[in-house]
Amino acid sequence: HLIANSICYKSQSTWTAMSSLTWIPAAIVKDELTSLSKPYSSRENCTCVTSFSQAVFFSERNERLCWTSKPLLPKWIELMTLSSHSNYKSLLGISDMPSLKDVILNVGNVCKSAAKSVFKPEKDLETRSEFVDEMKTVAVEVFSYLEKSYILPEIVRKLQL
Repeated sequence: HLIANSICYKSQSTWTAMSSLTWIPAAIVKDELTSLSKPYSSRENCTCVTSFSQAVFFSERNERLCWTSKPLLPKWIELMTLSSHSNYKSLLGISDMPSLKDVILNVGNVCKSAAKSVFKPEKDLETRSEFVDEMKTVAVEVFSYLEKSYILPEIVRKLQL
């Protein structure tokens, strides 16, 4: 409420500066997903804080789509942006969904991780089976994302030619 009614916060340059400040703790990713591949926040030289403009809103769907490629905002950020009298989300540059690039990078990261750890001869079938089961939930989200973004139908059309 104070932010929305303050004169200095009516300036676009102020909102742009606020959106790039790195101070928000990134959301913690579910263990089921971190067992597939390390989250973005655990990368080398990566802090566990992010900014509005670097991250994407947290949802279970977004978590499965980009946990290794983009930081996720904590759930409390969404409550802050639900204010009926302001447009915080667009002013702060918060993304509702990850980009296609982030989704593809996430899939690549998970595949690389699987190649290095899960699909080695010394791994037991149970470990592989658990990985495959969790990967199915991720794959469903990825294909749904691609389908809704109209990319998948275009890919299928090109493959049929």
